[in-house]
Amino acid sequence: MSQPETRKINAPSITENVTVYRWLVLAMNTALQGMQSLISTSTGVLAPFIIADLGLTKSMIGFAGGAVHIGMGFTAILAGRLTDKHGEKIVLILGGILAGLAIILTSRSASFFVFVALLLLTGILSAGATPAGSKAIVKWFPPEKQGLALGIRQTGVTLGGFTGSLLLPFIALNWNWRLALVTAGIIFILGCIGFFFTYKSKPADQQPAQDKKTEDSIDKWSFLNDSNIWFIMAVAILYQGAQYIMITYLALYVRDTLNVSVATAALCLTATQLGGMSARIGLGYVSDTLLRGARKPILVIQGFVIIFVALTLLTFNEHTPLWLALIVSWFFGMSAMGWNGLYVALLTKTAGQARGGAAVGLGVSMIQIGTFCFPPLFGLMIDLSGSYFISWSFLAAMISLGMLLFLKIHEPAHP
Repeated sequence: MSQPETRKINAPSITENVTVYRWLVLAMNTALQGMQSLISTSTGVLAPFIIADLGLTKSMIGFAGGAVHIGMGFTAILAGRLTDKHGEKIVLILGGILAGLAIILTSRSASFFVFVALLLLTGILSAGATPAGSKAIVKWFPPEKQGLALGIRQTGVTLGGFTGSLLLPFIALNWNWRLALVTAGIIFILGCIGFFFTYKSKPADQQPAQDKKTEDSIDKWSFLNDSNIWFIMAVAILYQGAQYIMITYLALYVRDTLNVSVATAALCLTATQLGGMSARIGLGYVSDTLLRGARKPILVIQGFVIIFVALTLLTFNEHTPLWLALIVSWFFGMSAMGWNGLYVALLTKTAGQARGGAAVGLGVSMIQIGTFCFPPLFGLMIDLSGSYFISWSFLAAMISLGMLLFLKIHEPAHP
């Protein structure tokens, strides 16, 4: 008598349901982006406590606040190249764990110079978060969904900053700022460990050996010969300058011009965060669907909105109602904060997926020029002129230059 036929039934791997798993990848990346943002914004959030403990001046804490971003600028290109060569998982996890340890070590600082040096180290080690996380999204999402996915991922920056503004001062008030930094570092490390056990390589990426050999033979830096890449980054530098001008000066301008309290003026910054978050998701969706993957048109529209907002701010006075200031602030955030995901998508699309990590790494480094150059220049104009008129006019002119640069950018069609 023949034995009954038996069949081995294997439970499907989570990666076999690609549609479901890609959204899990997005959720994990958004969370990790938030954890990285929690670290990079911690110095600003904890500034009053750090100033009192280390005896720093406001200019010193301002320099310290940018130290993490300076560090990221140093190694973002290398992190992108390592992502292309060794994969996004190892770069994101290893860099994240080391950055978490570095910020924990920073909590032991007893002097300004040690404090800044360790913050620089933290930025150097955490630079892989953007290129590696972006490459994971590009791998798992088809081109027609990447704008929305990258936009959602960028909301992690806002969520991390918002969470940090609530959590870290609470810890510092009840214990001390050093424990707050330790907490931020532990959260990032635990997030990276969770990512290690959850993230899987996309099955489609398991290519035949010949295909792998062909891909490995591609010149990873050939995108540097594409003028489109340089024009895209030049525009992004200007947009980044607008973003940090908004973050640094909008609340001060509203307070001084409308004669309201600091707490009331801060509501305008809250409005910018909401505008930026909604734009990263909503405009990413519009780019993917209505515009069939085109990124440039949305970025151009955002530039014109920044110009309009800058000119509108020139009309503010003590009679301007708060509700109008909040609406203008929302549009400021929508335009000056909502472009990052589309910028990454356009860079990756232009450079090609095989070179995407290196391109995004270079792009992250380059836009730091806007962070360090334009806000101080904006403030210098205020100091020299005694008003904001020249400064807001300068912002409008600066973004107008970006609109001219867009004329030189040719966006490739989706494959």
